[in-house]
Amino acid sequence: MKRIFKLSLQLQSCQKVADCLNGEGLRTKVYRTKTGKQFGGERWSARRVYDTLVDEKYIGRIVHKEVSYPGEHQAIVSEDVFKRVHEILKENRVYTHKHQTKRFALLRRLVYCGECGSLIMPAWTNNHGREYRYYTCSKKVKSGYGKCGLPSIPAGELEKIVVEQLRSLLRHPDVIAHTFREVCASGAETGQADKISRLDELRGRRHQSEQAARSLLGLNDPESSLVQSELKRLNGEIKSLEASIRSIESNVTPNRTIELNEVITSLQQLDPVWEVLYPAERRRVLELLVKSVTVTKQSVEVRFLPNGIEQIIDELAPLSERTNG
Repeated sequence: MKRIFKLSLQLQSCQKVADCLNGEGLRTKVYRTKTGKQFGGERWSARRVYDTLVDEKYIGRIVHKEVSYPGEHQAIVSEDVFKRVHEILKENRVYTHKHQTKRFALLRRLVYCGECGSLIMPAWTNNHGREYRYYTCSKKVKSGYGKCGLPSIPAGELEKIVVEQLRSLLRHPDVIAHTFREVCASGAETGQADKISRLDELRGRRHQSEQAARSLLGLNDPESSLVQSELKRLNGEIKSLEASIRSIESNVTPNRTIELNEVITSLQQLDPVWEVLYPAERRRVLELLVKSVTVTKQSVEVRFLPNGIEQIIDELAPLSERTNG
């Protein structure tokens, strides 16, 4: 463990420390249970290195319910080394994974790496008190920055490129017509039939549960503890099924034919509205219209959803009222 702290001071990167340990053939500690089952002995990752570096047991302390107490065991590293390592970790902090769900990112879960095929995730870092946003390949974050050749992309630049491509679709009839032909060629929404089939299954299960509940109420002793317990279980099951049914019903769109003129008129109404949309509403528009964004070293390719045009037409009315109000 002393070596891990020493390497972190030298290399100043959890991933570099992990690569160094793995290169030396070192593995994580092996644990064996009373039943003989073995855990550990795995390759080091940046996450495992980080967890080791922030563990206060190595400075002779224990943490209980987020409160640190002096321990009875001897410290392995000095508090000075522990503090210096923490300063490095603080400087290198990148906000991803759990942190990113608390922050807004316009292209979250829409961008993919054209070099390795991995998801490109939003990230934030601080440098001298200033925060920087960017998108980076998840393979680089999880496996090391040498595992993918795509560089991190400033968030503002990538978002501007995607929005400009989207708004070019909204402005020009020729582009809309081309996209409309692609939509028609791609066919109906592939998940629609699956959703309807799932709805039928859930409704059938709900009907069976309701019949079972009615049968129990018709027994000679419906107030018995056994019957009441089973009724409680069935009621909970029915509520859960109804919630699932409502969720799927809200996502099933009725089949209807969309005319090209309707598409052109509706999408052109959205372009002037874009500037007054709230960030969450812009994100919603992207979710409806954009299937994926593929980024390579040379280009950014935006693919549009087959059923997105139909959905955005249905949602345009309340948005357009804001510019008229």
